[in-house]
Amino acid sequence: MGESSGDPVMTTEEAAAYLKLSVRTLERRRAAGEGPPVARIGQQWRYRRTELDRWLAEQETDERLRAWWRNLPPEERIRLRALHGKVVDVQEQLPAYILEEEAVRERLVDTGSGIFLLPGILADEEDSG
Repeated sequence: MGESSGDPVMTTEEAAAYLKLSVRTLERRRAAGEGPPVARIGQQWRYRRTELDRWLAEQETDERLRAWWRNLPPEERIRLRALHGKVVDVQEQLPAYILEEEAVRERLVDTGSGIFLLPGILADEEDSG
């Protein structure tokens, strides 16, 4: 589990410094369930560097998705909201650059018919312009 496996384990302070966040921000995100995966060992929290990198990439992808959503015309948002919760061919519904993101591909749910579902990232966004 430790550094001998090539995956360094970090304290909260080290993880916060690595992510360039304050310790308080990282602790708040952990408490809210919004932070990177973490392990509790006794009274201490430990973060794997590979998990920090993966979490950071997901944040970048989520922001790209939010920006894409905000820039959609209102009628396109309405159409996509109507698809939310239904099985759709996301390859026809989302731009290719979104589907190229690893964090997006990890969220795809195979329906078994060659069509995938991308839950919870389109219709949950509030209109912001």
